[in-house]
Amino acid sequence: MHPELSGSMEEYGRIAKEVIATKKELHSGSMSEEEARSVIGDLNIQLNRYVKEKVANFDTSKEAQAQIYQYQMAKQKIMDQLHEDFRSLDNDTDLTERFDGKTPISMDENGNLAAQIDGQNQPLGEEDLYTDVEWGIDYDLSSDQIPKEVKKRYFVESAKSKLRELLDKQIYEFETGMSVQDDQKRGAYEAVMSEREGELTAGHVIEKMIRNFFKKMEFTGSIDLEIIDTNIYQDIEQKIDFIIHRKNHLRGIRAETNADIELHGIQFTTNTDPEVLSRKIEQIERVKKSLGKGEVIEDLVLVQMPHEISRELYGLYKKWRDDMSKIPGGPDKLFSAELKETLLRNILKTVLSNEEIDLQWDKMKTRF
Repeated sequence: MHPELSGSMEEYGRIAKEVIATKKELHSGSMSEEEARSVIGDLNIQLNRYVKEKVANFDTSKEAQAQIYQYQMAKQKIMDQLHEDFRSLDNDTDLTERFDGKTPISMDENGNLAAQIDGQNQPLGEEDLYTDVEWGIDYDLSSDQIPKEVKKRYFVESAKSKLRELLDKQIYEFETGMSVQDDQKRGAYEAVMSEREGELTAGHVIEKMIRNFFKKMEFTGSIDLEIIDTNIYQDIEQKIDFIIHRKNHLRGIRAETNADIELHGIQFTTNTDPEVLSRKIEQIERVKKSLGKGEVIEDLVLVQMPHEISRELYGLYKKWRDDMSKIPGGPDKLFSAELKETLLRNILKTVLSNEEIDLQWDKMKTRF
């Protein structure tokens, strides 16, 4: 993201944190209303002064800066809630109210999780629990049967998903709020944000399905890779859908291609038009040349999804979406073993050697 935005979020975060802390002190009775009003008034003066500096020095709108601050306030509240949730777990506080209205989860004597849907228990892996937030599914983990470490991981993954959404909104406000931004780039940000907040396109659905599929393998230890989410800036400016981190060279095997590269940016395309593919490859090459030291990734690769695979993936999504009971684990729970292997090999072929991919598949297929 732009360093100017990073600096603004740091300053706004400081002010937001102090405002929230002051309100908590007022609510607890440790600070009088007059004292709280004075402190918050001083903080608002600091906020307004900083916003004016940004508007004057960086050619951005006051409205955009004010919205970035509001999103930072929301992010701070999420972090505060996460810390409160952790304290509640450590103190064995009853969490029934915290999970009110969510899908109940239970655990049997063998440690198997199940979601209660339409009066029936549906099997639910921990990896499903952590990724279903991406599909808008929330669970009730108030049961004492469920280990604290599972609840904590669930709280963390839920918070991370919400924070990513807010960061994307901050980036959007920053990039579209600059008067110097060209219309084509502004239009790109507006189009992507509109898509993310509305009905998901087939391409976005497929990207999310594949990303969650690999995340689940990471959560279960079935692959020796880390899947890193990207933000809207990386999507538009660097053409990255998600990042694959090679933690190490698997079992002592070192790939001859890209052996020293650990962070690979992945961009998907479902388009088979030769001219479109040619333009995308040119875009990728331009981005790769622009990458310098300190960048998040060291390499960027284009993965073309065959049309028949894309059609199958979107068909599975629609089948899952239209099922009123919503199978726990998201649409990738409908993947066949054959489809899983196809995805693994097609996506990792530019990241790992053939021998490494074989090892990853042998390890992964023991999960089903």
